Amino acid sequence: MKLIFAFIFCVLFFPPQNGLKPATSCKIPPPWFRDLNVNPARTALLTNERRVTGLALIEYGANKEKKKVYQHPTWDDAGNLGILTTSHLGILYVTPWPKINLLGNDPKDQNILHYIDPQTQELKSLIDIPIPKNKTNSPYGLLGVTYYCEANMLYTASVAGSTYTEERGKIYAVSLDNTGRKAKIADHIEGDAMGLLVVNLNNQKRLLFGKARTSELWSVQIDENGKFAGQPRKELSIFGLGPKGDDKVKKINFNRAGELVLNCVTFDYNLATAHPNISENNYRFKYINNRWMFAGY
Repeated sequence: MKLIFAFIFCVLFFPPQNGLKPATSCKIPPPWFRDLNVNPARTALLTNERRVTGLALIEYGANKEKKKVYQHPTWDDAGNLGILTTSHLGILYVTPWPKINLLGNDPKDQNILHYIDPQTQELKSLIDIPIPKNKTNSPYGLLGVTYYCEANMLYTASVAGSTYTEERGKIYAVSLDNTGRKAKIADHIEGDAMGLLVVNLNNQKRLLFGKARTSELWSVQIDENGKFAGQPRKELSIFGLGPKGDDKVKKINFNRAGELVLNCVTFDYNLATAHPNISENNYRFKYINNRWMFAGY
């Protein structure tokens, strides 16, 4: 999909599903966005633009042609990038994500979470998540990130140290200071994960996460301070859906109808599954009467 990593700056108004609604309403665009003289409705931030390393801002014309391509000089400093999220201060946070090869993506740097300075636009390092001492040769580190408004907390998922046969990853709760530019680890749970999103589910705040090893969506409750509470539980399975039937959940979002949209890919802990030509598939789900219902592709 062309805009699979796109970050579109708009507010979605939709009726919540029975017992399910987003928990991310405080997010705003970066302050510098309005200074670039672009049309927000036709502009996206991409980390998968062909022949562009790192982050790029693309403005499209009326016929979807590229009208403007903008990249701050530092946006390629960390090599290829992956998942984006933003905060109540308009600070963009982004994970590394090697593609095709390791040029520009040294394995020792793949557990560093980055941010875009809201004033200068510079790409800077926020926090270097510890890597297991006996780390394998896996090219991957952080695979997902999302922001929780009420606790001023980031959640990020790392598979550093994991292989196709061994699970050593963790999901981290990363506490931010008032500036959003300093961070520390506040909590973690074990397990390899990719896509992340905080939601209100039956009046509980829960972190949804896509398993990196199985075709499943799980969740864990978070308390008023943003830390993990209780045991994770399985929410639904996407096994059998899509061309191969073994997709993993890479991104989680809501659409305008209030449905949960799972953006999914093949993932086997090697760079072959990071190639830009690998297909990505969307699966829509509704939550009605305490049950997940598949709503289509």
